[in-house]
Amino acid sequence: TTLFRSAMQDCFTALEQCSVPVVAAIHGQCIGAGIDLICATDVRLCSSEAVFSVREVALGLAADVGTLQRLPKITGNQSLVHELCLSGRDFHAMEALGIGLVSRISEN
Repeated sequence: TTLFRSAMQDCFTALEQCSVPVVAAIHGQCIGAGIDLICATDVRLCSSEAVFSVREVALGLAADVGTLQRLPKITGNQSLVHELCLSGRDFHAMEALGIGLVSRISEN
């Protein structure tokens, strides 16, 4: 599992370091590794139906492939990141916009 986790981290870091802008479009659920993935992108847009969750805690895992490092930089709120990572609660498009995770909500 350590090798797998390292490979996933490398993939997300490659997105983050890509020389061209990387845009994430979220429609529906963005859970666990989906959050890791979008945190490595330059622009994040979502539909009004999008639901987000850092769900690793529900599986007894730590969110350790980038979310803990990238999400505080995106939101500017370490306390909120701790809450999201420790509770595993869902949050919706409007909250994602409010905390700065996404820059725009588009209608379906």
